[in-house]
Amino acid sequence: MWEIDVNPIDDAIVMGGEGIEPFINLIEGGREGQTYQDMRDFFYYSMIRSKDENTTKTRKLDGTVPLDELPNLMRAMGHYPTEFEIENMKDEIKYSNFSETG
Repeated sequence: MWEIDVNPIDDAIVMGGEGIEPFINLIEGGREGQTYQDMRDFFYYSMIRSKDENTTKTRKLDGTVPLDELPNLMRAMGHYPTEFEIENMKDEIKYSNFSETG
C-alpha cells in the first residue's frame, strides 16, 4: 500500500562522509539550520537531565543519552510517538548490535 523511496538516503551515503555526516544535509537547513541546532540542544539537555540535577559539581557528559530519554527527545522535536512506537524504537536500539555481540 505504501512505498518508501530510500534513494535520497542511499545517494547521500554514496556522496561521502561517515557517521551522521551524509544525513545532516537531509535536515532542513543542514548543519547551520535551526532544526539541527535544536536537535543538538535537546540532546545535550537530555544528557544533563540524566545526571544528578541537584548538584553544583561539574557534570561530565559522555555523549550518550539513556534509552529512557528517547521519548522526551522525540516530543521536544514535535513528534509524539505512541507507546507502541516508543517500545519499537527502544527494542531496535537495544538489539541493534545483537548479531555482533550476541
